[in-house]
Amino acid sequence: MRLNGYKDVIDTWSNACDVLTSREEPKGVYYVCHGAKVRYINPLVNNLRITDKSRVAQEMIDKNLAYDMSKYVYLDMKLERKL
Repeated sequence: MRLNGYKDVIDTWSNACDVLTSREEPKGVYYVCHGAKVRYINPLVNNLRITDKSRVAQEMIDKNLAYDMSKYVYLDMKLERKL
């Protein structure tokens, strides 16, 4: 892709320090919106679920399950079309 005119866009994404999110579709910027399934992982540790052994693990799992993957993701950069 770097050879077909998208090098600047790929470099911008690759070197990004701040990735922004929005519930509404961003205008005038390149964005993606790719939902993902959040997996519930509660591994066994010595024949018990980790959440039965650790309150911290339970809090981390709960935080992961609450993560909203339905937002638009974008960079605050100007799009220019080069022909």
